Amino acid sequence: MGRIIQTLLHRRKTVLVVALLLTAAAALLIPTVAVNYDMSRYLPPDSATRVAADRMEATFGASSEALVMTGPGTYAEAVACKERLAALPGVQSVAFLDDLTDPLRPLSEADPTAVGRFWRDGYALFQVTFPSSGYTPETRAALASLREAAGEEAAIAWSAALTANMIAGSEKEVLLLILAVIPVFLAILVSFTHSFVEAGLFLLVTGIAVIINMGTNVLFGEISFMTHLSAGVLQLAISMDYSIFLLHRFNEERLLAPDPRAAMALAVRHSLPAVSASALTTAAGFLALTAMRYSLGRDIGLVLTKGILLSLISVLVLLPALTLLCLKGIDRTGHRTLLPGFRKAGGRLLRVRVLLLAAWVLVAGIAWMAQDANRFTYSESAILSGKGSRVAADAQEILERFAPENRVVVLLPDPGPAAEAALASELAALPGVRSVDSLSMLADPTLPRSLLPDRLTGAFSADGWARLGVTTETGEESAAAFAVTDAIRERVETATGGTGLLLGATTAIQEIREVVEYDYGIVTLLSIGAVLAILFLTFRSVILPFVLVLVIESAVWINMAVPYFNGTALSFVGYLIVGAIQLGATIDFAILLTSRYVEARKTVGRNDAVREAVRNAGGSILTSGGIMAAAGLTVAFVSRIEGIREIGRLIGRGSAVSALLVLCVLPLLLHLLDRPIRATTWALRPSHLPTPSTERKDLS
Repeated sequence: MGRIIQTLLHRRKTVLVVALLLTAAAALLIPTVAVNYDMSRYLPPDSATRVAADRMEATFGASSEALVMTGPGTYAEAVACKERLAALPGVQSVAFLDDLTDPLRPLSEADPTAVGRFWRDGYALFQVTFPSSGYTPETRAALASLREAAGEEAAIAWSAALTANMIAGSEKEVLLLILAVIPVFLAILVSFTHSFVEAGLFLLVTGIAVIINMGTNVLFGEISFMTHLSAGVLQLAISMDYSIFLLHRFNEERLLAPDPRAAMALAVRHSLPAVSASALTTAAGFLALTAMRYSLGRDIGLVLTKGILLSLISVLVLLPALTLLCLKGIDRTGHRTLLPGFRKAGGRLLRVRVLLLAAWVLVAGIAWMAQDANRFTYSESAILSGKGSRVAADAQEILERFAPENRVVVLLPDPGPAAEAALASELAALPGVRSVDSLSMLADPTLPRSLLPDRLTGAFSADGWARLGVTTETGEESAAAFAVTDAIRERVETATGGTGLLLGATTAIQEIREVVEYDYGIVTLLSIGAVLAILFLTFRSVILPFVLVLVIESAVWINMAVPYFNGTALSFVGYLIVGAIQLGATIDFAILLTSRYVEARKTVGRNDAVREAVRNAGGSILTSGGIMAAAGLTVAFVSRIEGIREIGRLIGRGSAVSALLVLCVLPLLLHLLDRPIRATTWALRPSHLPTPSTERKDLS
């Protein structure tokens, strides 16, 4: 290892050139990475939702819908607007009140339920259907023309509009997040390091790893929009501490070794175990996500694992070379750090150790119970909703004027007109069902199908399958929505002998919830097990891995308990992913402090070991924790996408809590459990401990 380090340091200019060439190549590949926005695509292939979606697309095509609200105006103006919308390229059909009523009769004589669904106080609501999914360029182009045809004051919302808005803004979102966090990172690095050039090197080295990671995502074919938007910022924040750990060690070694190359070689060698363990535990947390049946976890896990390994290589290979090349600049731009002093912090902690440990046990216990009682949201609209966007405002405006509604598509092996009419009547009579659209409801079931227009029959019957559209009086995600959907499913299964299929936002939510609840337990066990194994190999200790994981897991509980006490619901994506990320990413803090404790404990007693560990590791932990917290909170503040904002909030708060517990609780646990730790840790075998007289003096 020493020879490899010396070779890389000797050929540091070659290392820099190779790194820049790889970065340039990766930057050119980034625009070619395909991005997927369909959350249901990550359900298992044999799931009911995936099976129904595949059948729907193969038989009827992948259609999508949007709602358009205009007004105030007259009913005649609304009918004219409908005709303009229906004539637009890319629009398959437009449903409105005139489809259900006689245009020659006054509205006062029409069915009030039908009127209330499409017309209220001069405002008209049109249901627009597109022949392709909301993820296609054709649908997005049609949506763009809707605004012009309906008028600038029209409100346009629902799934197709939400998806189009998300796709249109995603590239801007990535750039916005990166541009927002870089100044924050620089401010923290400049404040907490000893040189302006040194702070720039931290950002440059990690930024190169981020660009290479984003470009090499082309190897996966496509990645999810959640991964696309968040992976770069997460990698930048999570892996920054590797650089901080290495250069802090280099500054220490320079005090002992006047030759910079020798000092850097020693710094790499001495920091390698802690930095490697930190990267491996972080990667282990991400790899645990790949075991999810809901494969969004695999998507995020693989991309971030690759990113962490690239960051590790960049820090161990590129940062030493760049540091030696820029050493004069580092020395010339030195300044006083704003980091608080940790010289007396360890002693102060020891004086209040009983109070702090008791408070930690109490808070952690309450948090564990609270986070287990959290409420969750699973709908795609809750994740994709954009803060302050036109689509979000339009959706709220439509909801305020018209009652919420939800669509469930029922696919049946063609039962024949009579059986289809009977099932449609049963579904229409269910509580919570507003209407049922089917061929038998729109045309006399006794009339031969061959006499009906092809446009009508093709929309509801094809290739031996019949399609029914059920509109409910509920939103997508609520107890009422689940109850209505379950009732529809029960009727369909009874009528078809279990061969009927259901498709819709609510059915997808129900299935995602079932899959994710199973996945959470698996991910938690795997991530904890993998981290424990790596910590065992790193410290060769039985007790230490459990102590470190307990401290970070308690930080996870406290982080996840906040939404419960705030009375807010968490998106399942944030809860599932951030738990693994927080464990894997912030265990680095615990590894660094514990490494310093074990190193000091070989020569001094436990009191002095605590003092030295806090003094030597406190600055690095505070800097790394500050960067992660700032990154998360900046994302939460800047992003316009609710799912990304929530991940930012959780990571920002979680990293701050983890850093606080590592600095305030972990040293006291190491002190309290010193005897069993010494008995079960290979590096603290008796030949490496202080003499008995020294130990007694220290403990007195």
